[in-house]
Amino acid sequence: SRFTNTRVEAIKHQPSITFQELPKFFTSLEEASINRLSRISVKMTILTFVRVSALVQMQWNQLDFDSRLWVIPGDTKGLKRTKKQEDTPHVVPLTDEIINLIEQLRECNGQREYCFWTPGKTATPYMNPSNINKAVQRMGYAKLCTAHGLRSLATTAGLEELNARYEIIEKCLGHITGNKTKVRIAYDRAEYLNERREFMIKWSQAVVKQGMILRSDY
Repeated sequence: SRFTNTRVEAIKHQPSITFQELPKFFTSLEEASINRLSRISVKMTILTFVRVSALVQMQWNQLDFDSRLWVIPGDTKGLKRTKKQEDTPHVVPLTDEIINLIEQLRECNGQREYCFWTPGKTATPYMNPSNINKAVQRMGYAKLCTAHGLRSLATTAGLEELNARYEIIEKCLGHITGNKTKVRIAYDRAEYLNERREFMIKWSQAVVKQGMILRSDY
């Protein structure tokens, strides 16, 4: 539709790649001189659509493996909530592929508070979100793609390759549109959860078919 095309164009202000370019991207990801945590972070960015500043703050107590959900507090930096929306968490359905990567994070940082904990003197107890962009640059994609730009794949490929509804993709991206009441926001979140889960499963499977290697022990 005209509305959909306008929205797709609007989010392309950050350099990104196309769905068809993912195989080459994933080959470069495996061959790049980056550490294991950075490699996982790039894959998680693509699979979860979460902004990098929120992704690196993932904590073990936010993960509900029984319900297969990652519940990110609404006041987490990176979700871009307004003051009135900060009590509304962003819920990410966990697919088999995402859980696979989380289990690898457990091997690295299972005893730490943060899944993306990094050693050394840093300003935060978790990975600097800029490290994800640096990893993409070291892959040879400087000026061609950014970590935030990878989020646009959710919309472009979701619409064009998976025929997903635009509203479902927006929910997966964590967008809250308009001046909705708390009740309406909670209702929307519950109403779309099953469809979001279905989309996330299809997306994860499609990305693996495009060449994402889930386990890289280096």
